[in-house]
Amino acid sequence: MLLAAGCGGEDSTAEAFCARVGEATFSQLVFSPYVDGMGTPEAWAEERLELVEGLEAPTAELEDDLAVWIDYLETTSELERGDDGLVGALTEEVLAASQALATYQQESCG
Repeated sequence: MLLAAGCGGEDSTAEAFCARVGEATFSQLVFSPYVDGMGTPEAWAEERLELVEGLEAPTAELEDDLAVWIDYLETTSELERGDDGLVGALTEEVLAASQALATYQQESCG
């Protein structure tokens, strides 16, 4: 009985994650790093922060990735176009988190 309840909790978290991310008009780009030309870094990041803040990771394995991604968005929201900090903010850890979250979204959210 407890095992089924635990799975149900993760399933509902995954459903909530997919539903919320799927609401965005830019849903396929939610977990793509900032690229110059995508508007201002602040506006780009704020749009994504509104979507992912308070969102629970769909699986325990993605908890750290989601935290890394949110940190990246918060850092990027404080930068301006052409700021050297944009390059520095995009670490290998951020790229790995971005890839893991995007892969989950593509494979599990449809």
